[in-house]
Amino acid sequence: VRVVISDTIHSFKAKLREACDREVSAIDKLQKTTPADDAKRASYLSLVRRINYMHIVMVFVPSQRLRELSQAHRESDREYRRLYGLELQDPNSWQPLHQIRDFESYRNQYGFGAKDAALLRVVEGTADYKHKNARYRDFLEEQKAWKTRVEHLNNEGECFGYAKYKHKGDGFSTEWRCATIDRPEIPAGEVSKRFRACFIHAPGLESESSAASSTAAAGQVAKDVFNEDEVLLAPLHPRINDSDRQEHVEFLARVPEYRDQGLTDAQIVAVLNKEMKAQHAQQVFGYAEEGGIGPCTPITLADVQQELKRLDAFGAAQSPSRIDAAASSPSNSPTAASPVR
Repeated sequence: VRVVISDTIHSFKAKLREACDREVSAIDKLQKTTPADDAKRASYLSLVRRINYMHIVMVFVPSQRLRELSQAHRESDREYRRLYGLELQDPNSWQPLHQIRDFESYRNQYGFGAKDAALLRVVEGTADYKHKNARYRDFLEEQKAWKTRVEHLNNEGECFGYAKYKHKGDGFSTEWRCATIDRPEIPAGEVSKRFRACFIHAPGLESESSAASSTAAAGQVAKDVFNEDEVLLAPLHPRINDSDRQEHVEFLARVPEYRDQGLTDAQIVAVLNKEMKAQHAQQVFGYAEEGGIGPCTPITLADVQQELKRLDAFGAAQSPSRIDAAASSPSNSPTAASPVR
């Protein structure tokens, strides 16, 4: 099977499977006249069946020291052979290649088409291999960034939405524009929330807050401050509205129970604050000898209503936890290696 420099990485994997399949057929033909190598046949057949979309084509990237020794024509030296053997076995020496790109696009970066052939390896991209290869982790993060849409932004720190943009040159007329909106702030002595937002399609232009521009760190876009009626949060359940108080989590988890009992939102707030104050009083008494603990922040009606929205959006049984868990996958191993000119 011929591999040319204009082949994409995806077509290379297909040709690799085709080559292994031809080897199996060749062994079957020779079996009629000579003893067959069953182990070799099983190896090729396994590659034909196993290589799929989960497998990543990787190219060997030698270290600077190894390249210097090669440029000095010291390939026969003991140090070169030692370094080459160590780096060949090191997962961090292998760089993943994008499946939609061809070898030609990597020519200047990895030397495809040069006199010295580049060494390739096909590896199954599992969670275990992700922990072994830092290059593969960066590759996945890059892929994730390309696939992420700003319209889907919704975490505890910011979310996608719309904010009122004021045109200074048009009598301060307003227009709703796409923006990324930060977790709201409630200034001391006030009840209404304040939101910091950054317009997506006009970042930093005609900023309404000169103070925000002056205090923004270098390399960061200044964010304007908006009142609660000047922003619209796009997600059905904006996570920036979730209570960020750790002591509230335990009590807000009881909201479904009290709702099933027929209590109104205001009654639920009163019951939860009563329970929280009782628990806080016990903690203050217990820590009295150590100087006590600070006052607790009461649960607001907005906190309870936001929790009810979260339950309505996801369901009490399938409501997402605020603590993310990581899962591991079975280990993986290289399945094939091949030089490409």
